[in-house]
Order: sequence, then structure tokens, then C-alpha cells
Amino acid sequence: GAAMPPPPASNAPPAAAAHHQMPGYQQARQREETARRQEEIRIRELRAKAQAHKLDMQRAGIEGDPRRGNVEAMRQELARKEYLRNQELARRNRERLAEERQKPSYDLFGGGDRPPSAGPGG
Repeated sequence: GAAMPPPPASNAPPAAAAHHQMPGYQQARQREETARRQEEIRIRELRAKAQAHKLDMQRAGIEGDPRRGNVEAMRQELARKEYLRNQELARRNRERLAEERQKPSYDLFGGGDRPPSAGPGG
């Protein structure tokens, strides 16, 4: 078969290095670099904006529902719901306490929750 061409001498520059000598290569690379940097900056800004928006939404108690952009209105709505819920809980607690008071306490007779007649010796 045909002999392989001899490998280039060790002092010959690798093929990739030739690019650096090509006119316009450096400018093109700089342009690329600049574009990439700008893109990164833009992404970072967008991320920061999205993060801030998310925090606003969390504070308002709504996980990023895009239809409801008015954060102040959301805060008021949340406060109202919170208030009503607390009222409801307080009412239930009062009712439960009243019920507890009306129940005869069998613990006085040492019978736990059973009426004394069901206890031992009854």
C-alpha cells in the first residue's frame, strides 16, 4: 500500500493555531464573546426579575398566577380571608368549649369516659 505521509515536525504549529493568524478571526471571536456576555447578563436580569416577582406572589399568598398581577389587591384579599378564617376558628372553639362544659365529667368518679353505673361495683 501507499506509505502514510510522515507526521509534521514537532515544531510545526498545530492546525488550530492557524486560525489566530487568519484576518478577522480575533474580531469574530470578540464579537461572539461580547454577544455571549450580553446574553448572560440579560438572562441574569430576567432571572432576578422573575425571582422578585415570585417573592411578591409568595408574600401575597399566591404562587405566580399570571392573571392576577395586582399584588396590593391580592394582599388585601389574603388579609380578608385570613380574618374570616380566624373568626370561623374562634367561633368553632367557643362552640366546642361550650359543648365540653355541658358534658357531665365522669372523671370525678374515676371511671374515665364511662358513666359510673358501668364502672366496677355498679
